[in-house]
Amino acid sequence: MYSNRQGVNIYITDETNGKALSFPVATKQLERISLTLMDFRFDNLLNNITPLNQRLKITHMLGGVLDITIPVRHYNVIELRDKLNELMSPYITVTYSDYRYSFVSTHSFTVDEETTCRKILGMGSSFPLTASLYPAYTLNLPKRVNMIASDYITIRIPEFDVNLISPREPADNIYARIPVNSPYGETIFYRPSNKYNFLLRKPNLRVLTLNLTDDLGNKIEDSFSCNISIEYVYLPEDQELHEDVEELKDKLPFTHSEGNIKIKPFINKGGFSIG
Repeated sequence: MYSNRQGVNIYITDETNGKALSFPVATKQLERISLTLMDFRFDNLLNNITPLNQRLKITHMLGGVLDITIPVRHYNVIELRDKLNELMSPYITVTYSDYRYSFVSTHSFTVDEETTCRKILGMGSSFPLTASLYPAYTLNLPKRVNMIASDYITIRIPEFDVNLISPREPADNIYARIPVNSPYGETIFYRPSNKYNFLLRKPNLRVLTLNLTDDLGNKIEDSFSCNISIEYVYLPEDQELHEDVEELKDKLPFTHSEGNIKIKPFINKGGFSIG
């Protein structure tokens, strides 16, 4: 049951992120705060080569160990091919055809397991990769290239604990995952069709910090805007989860939570309530 108090919307940008809210958010007796993601906007300028996937390590019969660091930026397939040829010259030549890279050399070589740019180059997970002699030493990478910087932008809020996966998993502060649904250089606008409501146990909210990361865990500090709705939920005392139903927790449905908010069934009735 929602309280008769009017809800508010919080607009967080990269400039206001982590700063004190301009108005107090505090509950009255028997109230809880309900937090809902309304929409999110972000310019897709994510690099597909980052500090976490820029390393290419090759052991070459003539050149020895080639420990290559690819400069951080966003590449298309041709730009990345040309940069690899520049970095591995004169030992290895990179070609591109049918969405796949191939490494060619006049001497034998292997791609070592320490390589971190496997996904973008299409190397797969089996290592080391060894070149075969036909007609020169050639390594045809097994998978197609994947130039997408990140499939999702993950939002974490350190001020409270949430968990998107399961109540049995350790809380990891993941508030939402935003799909990267626009090409590089265009704007990502996300408005969830199914709103994610988080019921907080804490009685007040004075600071809200959004930590954005890509799939690899790189911190994102580019411009963004996020609209979060705050409403007040009336939670009578008899709807709290008591110790006598604690043994049912593994059988109950799960909702997003902060702290120990759970869904519990009505006794001898259909449906469920927030507890």
